[in-house]
Amino acid sequence: MIIKRLRQQKNWSQEQLAEFSGLSLRTIQRIESGRQLSFGSLQGLAGVFDIDAAELERELVMDKNSAEWKKRPLWVRAIFLGSGRIRMDRHEFRRVEVLAVIAGVAVEAAGVCSYLGYFLPERMAVPFLIYGSLIVLCAYLMSCAARAGDSHSVWPWLDSCAEID
Repeated sequence: MIIKRLRQQKNWSQEQLAEFSGLSLRTIQRIESGRQLSFGSLQGLAGVFDIDAAELERELVMDKNSAEWKKRPLWVRAIFLGSGRIRMDRHEFRRVEVLAVIAGVAVEAAGVCSYLGYFLPERMAVPFLIYGSLIVLCAYLMSCAARAGDSHSVWPWLDSCAEID
């Protein structure tokens, strides 16, 4: 995991990292084993490594080299194939999903208006309705992928309610 690599780059032991960050040794061990970390823990580690907390969170999004990632079912790993190139956390993924729904509905509405003869030629109705439906379908598939990611802990996103330390 990224925290372990950062710690090893500085030649620190887990005990030293715990002392520098103000976290317990057990919390450091849990984080390095791939467990979720709280907002406070993320802030403490970001400060110790002199990294922006948002940047550190993006690094934690999906560590596909870890043994934890390889334990995920093959179909879950296939859904997120290539996602390491596009660094999105859970909230950004959700934002794209919502924008896709809005865009799809807007394109479908343009198709309906075209069909009714309002502002586009009637011959444009079918392509707009088809493309709008495809955009909405993509948003739905993104939603399904996000739910699969949630249920299989693909994102070690921040859970401020479940404080580890």
